Amino acid sequence: MIECKKISKTFGKTTVLKDFDYIVGETGLHTVTGPSGRGKTTLARLIMGLERPDSGEILYKEGIRISPVFPENRLIPTLTCLENVEYAAKNRAKSREMLHRLKLGGWEDAYPGQLSSGMKRRVALARALAYGGNILILDEPFAGLDAALKSYVLELLLYHGKTMPVLLFSHEVALVKPVSHHFLDLQMLPKSY
Repeated sequence: MIECKKISKTFGKTTVLKDFDYIVGETGLHTVTGPSGRGKTTLARLIMGLERPDSGEILYKEGIRISPVFPENRLIPTLTCLENVEYAAKNRAKSREMLHRLKLGGWEDAYPGQLSSGMKRRVALARALAYGGNILILDEPFAGLDAALKSYVLELLLYHGKTMPVLLFSHEVALVKPVSHHFLDLQMLPKSY
């Protein structure tokens, strides 16, 4: 579905990625981990088309529609939970269903300022799931979630990974590594950068 071919990215004198190759297949949980500053968010932004590589190319299957979850929740403060999800999904019933699936039933009319950080995170996840893309790209989706919710969200992502690729960028190695179909630790890349 997505192929990174020899991509490189440098910020100032710091090379974050050099001649990096990676393929995201048609289905499954593809997990990328690594310590802070090693390039997880940069790689996510490159794959989402929000940044350009300095060299190399990223190829996409025709018709790709990315459902993103960013490190920040990016909720619109003047919209309710339901309206935030519906803003992307354009489908009220599906938006409501995703909020319920993420255990936010009864909070549809609440505004982001009334929510905990974990609840805001789940609204952002509901928005990505309701959007209807054919690939999920999630940067630190477990931020602000307790252990039970992390496990629940992971199960939900594995379910979606049966029919589409789920590309997950996370520090939560112990949680995601055992169930990942494809696992990459950016710390294991050569130290030449």
